[in-house]
Amino acid sequence: MWSDWFRRRHRPSPVAVTGLPVADCPPGTLRLLSPQELLRPRGERINRIEELAATTPLHFRRYYLSALQRFARWVQQLPASESHHHAHAGGLLDHALEVAVTALQIRLGYLLPLGGVPEEIARDRDRWTYALFCAALVHDAGKPAVDQKVRLFDAAGTEIGLWNPWIGDMPEVRGATHYRTEFVRQRQYRLHEKAALLIAPRILPAEGLAWLAEDRDGFALWLAYACGDTAHSGVIGEILGRADGHSVARNLGAETVSRAATTQVVPLWEKLVTALRHLIESKELPLNRNGAAGWRVGDDLWLVSKRTVDALRLHLTQTGHPGIPTQNERLFDVLQEHDILTPFGDRAIWRAEVRGKGFAHTLTLLRIPAARLWAEPERWPEAFAGDILVPEAVTDPLSGSPAPDSSSPVSDSPAIPVEVETDNGGAADAPDPNPKQTIGTSSLQAAASDPFLNWLIEGLAEKRIPYNHAGARVHVVAEGVLLLSPAIFMDYVAAAAPGETWEKVQKRFLKRRLHVRTAKDFNIHRYRTAGEHRQGTVTGLLLKDPKMLFPEKVPKPNPYLVTTEELAEAAA
Repeated sequence: MWSDWFRRRHRPSPVAVTGLPVADCPPGTLRLLSPQELLRPRGERINRIEELAATTPLHFRRYYLSALQRFARWVQQLPASESHHHAHAGGLLDHALEVAVTALQIRLGYLLPLGGVPEEIARDRDRWTYALFCAALVHDAGKPAVDQKVRLFDAAGTEIGLWNPWIGDMPEVRGATHYRTEFVRQRQYRLHEKAALLIAPRILPAEGLAWLAEDRDGFALWLAYACGDTAHSGVIGEILGRADGHSVARNLGAETVSRAATTQVVPLWEKLVTALRHLIESKELPLNRNGAAGWRVGDDLWLVSKRTVDALRLHLTQTGHPGIPTQNERLFDVLQEHDILTPFGDRAIWRAEVRGKGFAHTLTLLRIPAARLWAEPERWPEAFAGDILVPEAVTDPLSGSPAPDSSSPVSDSPAIPVEVETDNGGAADAPDPNPKQTIGTSSLQAAASDPFLNWLIEGLAEKRIPYNHAGARVHVVAEGVLLLSPAIFMDYVAAAAPGETWEKVQKRFLKRRLHVRTAKDFNIHRYRTAGEHRQGTVTGLLLKDPKMLFPEKVPKPNPYLVTTEELAEAAA
C-alpha cells in the first residue's frame, strides 16, 4: 500500500522543507509544507485510491502518486471556498481527494467506454479510471490562481509580496516560508473552470496527459469537464458531478449515514444562510437588473420570496440534505425565527414595487440585512441603481412611520404593466382598466417577469442550457426560436420548480402569447432534420423574437432544422 511505501521512504519530521520549526508561524499565516507532510495525514484516502485504481505499484507511483504530490505542492493548505464547502485550511486538498475516491467508487458500476465492445472495455479500463482520477484533481485546481490572493512571508514574518501562481508554486519563491490567503472580491463565478486546463500540465505528469490523449473520444470528454463544459462532458461529467456533489454535501452536513455522537448537526437555518450566500455569489440568484431574483438597496437585500425559497430548497436537496420542508411557509418561519430576515409586522413577506431603468414590478419580497450573510461590508453585492418602494398606505413595521420610499415621485415615463406575484407563488397580471392599450406589451418586458423565461435566459447565457446541438431543447431557426415541448418544461420543473407540474408551467407560458401559432392555428410546430443527416421530427413552440432569449447576440439558425412546410415546397 501507499502508506507502507511512504513510511519506508519518508520519516516524519517536525521541520518543513524550508527548515523553519513548526511553532514559529507568524500570526494568521500557514506554513509552507512539503507534499509528504501534506499527504501523510491523508494516507487513508490515498490508500483507498490505490485500491480502487487496481493497478501495479509502479504504475500507481508513476501516474497517480506523482500527480497527488504535484497537486499537494500546488494547493498547500488553501481552502476550497470562502464560506461554502471545505472552507477550512487544507479544504481544497481534502475536497479533491474526496471527489477522487467517490468518483472511482462510482466508476465500478460503469463499463467504459459506454457502448464499447468487451475487448475495448478491457483494453481501456485503466485509462478511463485514470481519466476520472485526473478530472477530480484538476476540476478545482484553478481556484488558487483566479479566486484567491496569497501573500507570502519569510521566516522573520516580513511580507515578501503576492504569490504569482502563473510563474511557479509557492515553495519556489525564494525566502518564502509562510503564507496567508484572501478571496478576490467580486470575483467572476466559475472562472476557475476555464483556468483549470492551463494548470493541468503542472499537476499531471506529461506521460499521464499523453496517455489520456491517445483516446481522442475520451480525452474530448475529459477536456470538456475540466473547463466546465458539462453539456459535452458525457459520462465523465456525470460521474464527477455526482462525486463532487457528494463531497460538498458531506462537508455541509448532509450525510445520510449515521454520524459520530460528537458530530454537531448543522441546523436548518444555518444551512439556509450558507446556501443563500452561495446562490447569490454564484449568480444563480442574480441581482440588480430587470428580471433578477433580488436587489440590494442600502443595507438590505430584497429577494423575490417564492423564487428564493424554491432555489434554496432545490440547492439543498440536490446537495444531499434530507428533510428540507416542502412548504414555503415553513422556510419563511425558520428565517424569521432565527432573525435572518426583517419581518413586516408579524409576517415574513413584504409587498413592494421595484423600479429600475425601463421597468417596474410589484412583488412579494423577503427583506434580509446584508450583514446577516456577509459580516464584512466590502463583500456585499453592488447596490441597485433603482428604488424599492413600499406603498403609501403601508407603514414601516420597525418604526411605525411611513416607509421612507413610499413618497418617492412616480416616473413620468409611459406606464409599464406590473407583475403581481401571489403569496402562494402563482403570478397574475395586475388589473388593467384599459386592456386594449396593453396588447402591444414588449416581449422583453413579458419575459422579464416570467420565472420560466428567466431560468431559460440565464441558462442560455451561462451555457448551462445548450442550443443548436443534437439533443438540445432550444434551437434557433429562420422563423425564430424553437422550444422543444414538453421536454423544455420538464427540464425547468426538474431544475427550478419541483413543486409544479410541467403542464401548469406550459399552460402559464401559453397564456402570455409570446409564441407563434401555425397556419392551422395550432400551438405546436413540426421541424425535420435536413441534409445528409438521418431524418427525424422534432416538435415545439416557436418564439418569433429571438432577442427575448438572446438579448446580446442572436446565434445563427441551426442549418439542419427546417419546417415541414419548407420540405414540402422543396419536394414540389
